[in-house]
Amino acid sequence: KTEAFLAALRTHLKPWGVVAFNLILSDPRMTEDLESIRTVFPGLVPFRIPGTGNLVVVAPRDGDPPSRDDLIGRGEALDSSLGDLGFSLAGIARERIE
Repeated sequence: KTEAFLAALRTHLKPWGVVAFNLILSDPRMTEDLESIRTVFPGLVPFRIPGTGNLVVVAPRDGDPPSRDDLIGRGEALDSSLGDLGFSLAGIARERIE
């Protein structure tokens, strides 16, 4: 994930757009990848996915991401309306790394 690739990707997002990445915690390049993403998408929000060894990073094209509490509320609403997905979106929101 080079900064040039990420910058090109950013140009394809709408102003309200977001992008998500799945990083593998055991990958020796994970920290470097995360820093490259943070350089191009400074509003990124990382989430630990328990029991997987993964770090999911969600980044808005512009601006700040929603607050942790807002994400949990949205996750609870989606959990309720979508039914059993085999995981909880609110639960993932609670794993947000500040």
